Amino acid sequence: MSPQSATADPSKQAPRKRSAPKHLLDGSNGEAPSAAHQSIVNQTQARLDAAGAIAILIKAIEDLSAFLPPTVAEGTEEDEIHRVLTNIHGHDDEAMMDSTFNRRLDCLFKEDVKCRDANGRLHLIRRGELGMLMVVRYLRDIRWNAPEMNLEGAKAKLERVVKEMEFLSGTTRADARKAAPRRKPKQKTKPAKDVPSLSPADVAKEARYDQLFDAIMPGVRNGNSNYRPKKPNANLSEEEDDDFVDEENEPTASDPKKRKIFVVDGVPAVPPPKSKKPKTKSALAAPPPTIEVIDVDVESEDENLRTGGKRGPKSESRDHYWPPVATTKTGGNKRWSFTCRHCKIAITFKRTVGKTQLFGDQNPAPNLGNLSTHLKQQHDGVPVPSDVRPGETRGISASSAKIMADFLVDGKLNPAINSTQKNFYKIFAAWIIEDDLAFTTGETPGIERLFAFMRARFLLPSDTTVRNTLASMFGEMYEVVKSDLAAVKSKIAVATDTWTTRAMTWTFAGSIASWITSDWELVERVIDFHPIEDKEHEGQYA
Repeated sequence: MSPQSATADPSKQAPRKRSAPKHLLDGSNGEAPSAAHQSIVNQTQARLDAAGAIAILIKAIEDLSAFLPPTVAEGTEEDEIHRVLTNIHGHDDEAMMDSTFNRRLDCLFKEDVKCRDANGRLHLIRRGELGMLMVVRYLRDIRWNAPEMNLEGAKAKLERVVKEMEFLSGTTRADARKAAPRRKPKQKTKPAKDVPSLSPADVAKEARYDQLFDAIMPGVRNGNSNYRPKKPNANLSEEEDDDFVDEENEPTASDPKKRKIFVVDGVPAVPPPKSKKPKTKSALAAPPPTIEVIDVDVESEDENLRTGGKRGPKSESRDHYWPPVATTKTGGNKRWSFTCRHCKIAITFKRTVGKTQLFGDQNPAPNLGNLSTHLKQQHDGVPVPSDVRPGETRGISASSAKIMADFLVDGKLNPAINSTQKNFYKIFAAWIIEDDLAFTTGETPGIERLFAFMRARFLLPSDTTVRNTLASMFGEMYEVVKSDLAAVKSKIAVATDTWTTRAMTWTFAGSIASWITSDWELVERVIDFHPIEDKEHEGQYA
């Protein structure tokens, strides 16, 4: 056999060496990761570092709060910290926790004139449990490992607070950390193996002691739920206090028109005066009574106090009349004209204010007894028209108020159901139009103080927000009018007119569409309203 044939024989070849891949043989898995994997590792490590830094900053705020001087006011429920942390919430539903954190920190410690005083200091910082310690409790309740949290931004805001507290306290965070009181650790109990085992005689003695104890205090060792152990001494040491947890009392109702009574086994009873009585064996064995606390309506003393105004019940006579109109009779006699909603008869009263002022500005108010006399003589027992609500706002036409009310309640939005920031802007914008207020009403200091006093959770709109909200409401009402016109089955009468302001400054042109519904109701809608520019009213420009 030739050497070549011997070499080619598979049975005589050397066995093939098989080896695992290098990344499997490397116990430390030292193979370099890919770029994408390394990016994920770096991002994760950065978030972990930021979360650790935030935890250190929160601890620094807690330590520095103990060194705030008496010149810093004690926190109360009327301060901004309590109001913001209990009422202010975020707007972003997808990142609610991060949005709430940013809104609350911006309201309290933002770099603006509201949070910094004339000296450039954060003047909303307070001492005590309702001060910065309340902020610490809120910060510790946040899940900082949530993906939605912007840790770098949060770290910058907390760093600003820590630096301000260092300035106010005159102490660095490191010194405050060292001076923070530390609680003594609990004394460790001896392990079971160090406890000497009992002899058979000791075991028998312990069994006899148990029998005597069960005879004296029956049910205690058998899980009797009626047994209550003796209360411990109130003077506890620090170590003893660590072994007990104080139960928090449930908050009681703050309604001044409610009082509490006890109901024992379904029978109302006045709580007996407190007295110490020795416990007896029969008392321990008796089942505890069923005690409930129910609310009982009581007459408030504030309701009995008169707040001013006329005596007697409130009159509803004005609800039967259209809002008063300022008129001038022959000879310059100024009068208020009330038109009856039932018979269209006008009853007038003396007017002493200008024609542009409202009836509420009349001082003293005229005697309106003739309104009630007319109702008793001509319309006795006739109810108030259904399209009038008691206490309807006066000073604007009833038709305008009804259109706005239909839009806000029956139409696109019901504030009682959809209590959101967007709907609040709509209500606010409607108020601006109805009362002829400035678009900057929401930016005035007075209304800001009012909303702060009420602890309202809604933000006040700026003039730009009011303008944009009105534009949105116009688009919605425009579609409503279009649908109303499309549903009309009768003829539509269109009237056009122009008028000028008293100072001859502005001229307007308007078109009103009127029609009769299938229920024989007259409907009027403004379909066009246009301010006329210079010379635009002339024929060649029409």
